[in-house]
Amino acid sequence: MKAGRHAERSEEPVLSLPKESPAAAVSAETTIIPGNEREILHFVQNDPRGAWRGRWGVFGAAAGLVILLDQLTKWLVVRELGPAGARQSIDIAGGFITFDYARNDGVAFGLLQGGSWIVWVAVTLGLVIGGSFVAATVKDASTVMLVALGVCAGGAIGNLLDRILRGYVVDFVEIGRWPAFNVADAALTTGLVLIVLLQLLGRDRESRAA
Repeated sequence: MKAGRHAERSEEPVLSLPKESPAAAVSAETTIIPGNEREILHFVQNDPRGAWRGRWGVFGAAAGLVILLDQLTKWLVVRELGPAGARQSIDIAGGFITFDYARNDGVAFGLLQGGSWIVWVAVTLGLVIGGSFVAATVKDASTVMLVALGVCAGGAIGNLLDRILRGYVVDFVEIGRWPAFNVADAALTTGLVLIVLLQLLGRDRESRAA
């Protein structure tokens, strides 16, 4: 009798919980991430071979190159043409182009003298965050668009570094009656113009340019 009861018990079905599929696990994880963060995670997870890293690399390299050139030229200008420099100015093309040390307490091209730091901080954060978002999420963003975004971000960071390190921005290029500017100003302006042109010509994405 004991053997029979044991056999009957062994034949009873064993309940098991269904295993959760990897897709369901990913879905469960992403549902707890709100808004734009979930969208960014979706793009990154579905971007083959980490292509988003390559796009961000283009953006970061362009920004880094502008920052390097901007800070290097400002260092040379302060050393050679600054208050303690050996020369006052350098004239080219009969004085049409002049390299001269100038202190700028405003924004780009000497505008808004005595302006608040909030302007540069807001501009810099906006360009860096916006460019990084495009690099991470827009799979078919054109290389030229990524370079333009990086150049803009690099220009904004270059002038912001001046304000942090010196308390003001160093300008040194004067062309005709145009206000004095520096490499960061030129990069920021060029990048913005290029972004607008790419948008108008439909070259901001590889799929449109093809």
